[in-house]
Amino acid sequence: MHRLNRKIFIPTVFSLLVIPCASLAQVSHLVIGQGGLDWREFAIETVGIDSSVRESLQPFELDPAANIAVGPVTEGGAYTTIFGHRWERSFSAPPTVEEKRPWVYGSRGQILTIDGDDDQPTDIQEVTGYSFDLGLLLPINRVVFFPPATGTTTGAGVGTFENAFSEGSQGQLYKDQYPRHYIVSASTNEGEFLRQSTANDFDIIVGSNSNHSQRVADVRFDTGFLRFIRLRFPVTGFIAEVQFYGEGFVPQTRWVSQLFDMGEPVNFGRLHYDFEVYRSSGFGLEPELD
Repeated sequence: MHRLNRKIFIPTVFSLLVIPCASLAQVSHLVIGQGGLDWREFAIETVGIDSSVRESLQPFELDPAANIAVGPVTEGGAYTTIFGHRWERSFSAPPTVEEKRPWVYGSRGQILTIDGDDDQPTDIQEVTGYSFDLGLLLPINRVVFFPPATGTTTGAGVGTFENAFSEGSQGQLYKDQYPRHYIVSASTNEGEFLRQSTANDFDIIVGSNSNHSQRVADVRFDTGFLRFIRLRFPVTGFIAEVQFYGEGFVPQTRWVSQLFDMGEPVNFGRLHYDFEVYRSSGFGLEPELD
């Protein structure tokens, strides 16, 4: 684990000196945090901020046991990440990438790979796979994928997708139809993600196996700041889910305030920040003042 990920900067108060244009008017302060305006209530945008904390701004820390790909389902039925960012999907690469807009493209059944349903299978076509944009740069160290633990193939299709297997595959256990060969690669380069190729991997190979013999593929690697991940399967098979795990804090955060109406023309004076620096020894442990 990178030790730099363990340091947390927590701004407890932000103060802006406001000076009315009329020189004889009284000088006042606009205060956010610590008895002033609420950080969350007066934000129009946040990136990588832990929304569960109201009194201060803290970077989001990943739970090593939580699948990053699965968050709350929206009222409209859309799937989201743990940050609440809505997943988009397609058969080919999107035209652009956007912050806080996760995307999965590739073999059919893309959305089933991140729906949180371990029992819903999707078949992977030969020499194809899936490319994922997690929407943010994150400290990633693990990718897990697997077929359902129960159920059998029908030869008549999987969900709404045409079965990629022959009629001879009818009645086979899903759990035995896992991919025998896989390559997991990653990147921070959006050009790699947008440059679709079913035969190429991303620039960083984090795991591969040409003779995989277990239902669950648990690919572990050193923690690194990554955003784009590709799974390529040279042979056919079934999977139910692709899960992503990490450890540490998001490397970048952003908080943008609303536009404040002072009720009269004013000049801005000095900006005052009061930061407290904490260090965390592990997820779930109380951070200590550094």
